[in-house]
Amino acid sequence: EWFGSSAAVAVDATTGVRILAVGAPISHIDGDAGAVGRVYAFDLTAALDGGAEGQLVLSAPDDAMWSVVGDEQSAKFGYSIAFGTVDGATMVALSSPTKTVKTGLLDLRTAHHAGHIVVVPLSSLSSGEEATLVDVQSAEAAAVVTGTSNFARLGWKMAMADLDQDGNDELIASAPFESCSDLSLGRLGANCGRVNAYRFKNKLLGGVELELVDSAHGNEPLARFGSDLAIIGATDAGLRIAAASPLSRGEHEMTGAVLSAVLGTQ
Repeated sequence: EWFGSSAAVAVDATTGVRILAVGAPISHIDGDAGAVGRVYAFDLTAALDGGAEGQLVLSAPDDAMWSVVGDEQSAKFGYSIAFGTVDGATMVALSSPTKTVKTGLLDLRTAHHAGHIVVVPLSSLSSGEEATLVDVQSAEAAAVVTGTSNFARLGWKMAMADLDQDGNDELIASAPFESCSDLSLGRLGANCGRVNAYRFKNKLLGGVELELVDSAHGNEPLARFGSDLAIIGATDAGLRIAAASPLSRGEHEMTGAVLSAVLGTQ
């Protein structure tokens, strides 16, 4: 299952319960769907209040409060998980970085392994049952964003943090396999990588969407900028992040690098 490939902790603003969400991106289901991936949630408050000492062992699915199962084979649903707060509600972001999506005008173009992210209120998943990704993303409170190019793998890593200090978190998501497309780099190539920032925005006809507000791209082909992310902190210009480029070249070999970037709201 690759259980434990991702993990995130948050306190549910509605219930006060501390939740541990764990991804299992190659979890299987019966039938032809194969390894579609799952996310499990555990009640840490109850587990710790139960008097557990030393190492706390949680197993899936037996100890899970709820779970969500992916909808596409090899999409790696649950590869990354992030929690944040929007309008006082605890939100959870769940990614499928190798999901194939429809994109372009009228969704006529297919982008393979472009990536898919759904963000929903944590309270909407507290049913005690297994939900499907199809059901989760079709809810009115769900916000979805997808990659736009082949093999970009949007959602490889995610975080949620307040870019503009307005009390609401934005979604930070990387696509480390996205190709260079900015001529200002002086050269083009594959797997430069990109990190995007999205703001939650109400739709005119109801529901919410994710609006791209800023982006930082890698400056070296094959370096995979955004393979991992960390939030450094707020600055006057926005939010400073650290993004790993593990295949960045030194003078003679791929030595790796961690690059700093500022994501703002313009």
